[in-house]
Amino acid sequence: MIKRLEYPTYELILPDSKVKVKYRPFNVREEKIMLLALETGNDPEIFSAICELVDVCTMGKVVLRTLSTVDAEFLFVHIRNKSLGEGLDVSAVCTSCGAKNIIDINLEHVTIEQKTVIDKKIKISDKCTVVMKFPSVEVMFNAESGPDSAALATAKCIEYIEIDGELTDCSDEDISEVVAWYEDLNKFQVAKIDEFLDSVPKLVYNDSFVCTKCKAPNTIKLEGLSSFFA
Repeated sequence: MIKRLEYPTYELILPDSKVKVKYRPFNVREEKIMLLALETGNDPEIFSAICELVDVCTMGKVVLRTLSTVDAEFLFVHIRNKSLGEGLDVSAVCTSCGAKNIIDINLEHVTIEQKTVIDKKIKISDKCTVVMKFPSVEVMFNAESGPDSAALATAKCIEYIEIDGELTDCSDEDISEVVAWYEDLNKFQVAKIDEFLDSVPKLVYNDSFVCTKCKAPNTIKLEGLSSFFA
């Protein structure tokens, strides 16, 4: 039997949870599964393939679905960089003439973008405080492409509710109860929670390029897990 080569391993600290994660690059077989999912254009298949890829590359220690979006994207980009290198060719359409341009970008230059920094502990009335968490990748996916309503997606981001000094851990409650509690809030209280959710950080790549056909200046912005694969 041929002796298998050992994979190199690396460590990083996730930006939101501050958890230290050990990971390895993916191999050719694992990359092929990911590419086949991307070719389908089917969002659930792509999401499932990315989750499985991260699972094997972290030796089963990280469940991507449960990570906040910024942690998930940060980890995925680092795994991708160690597997394929920092360079990535992407297709960008010129806003002036419509010509397609192939842009060579460096994923070492991705940044974490956050509009405003808002405390996760939000006082929504004199008697009530809620402790929020950033939505997980799965919550965001189900809200955008799946079955979750906006109220359900928001309820999944409420960790604790404190009323008159009594603390409720929402993970111990049926999610339908948390949804019902959330839907009892008035619009001003909901606005405070929405403001926090609007502040969710994300991994982005911003750059500019000159169209090869008409020489017009353009900008390019990448965000989202599948954008950083290719």
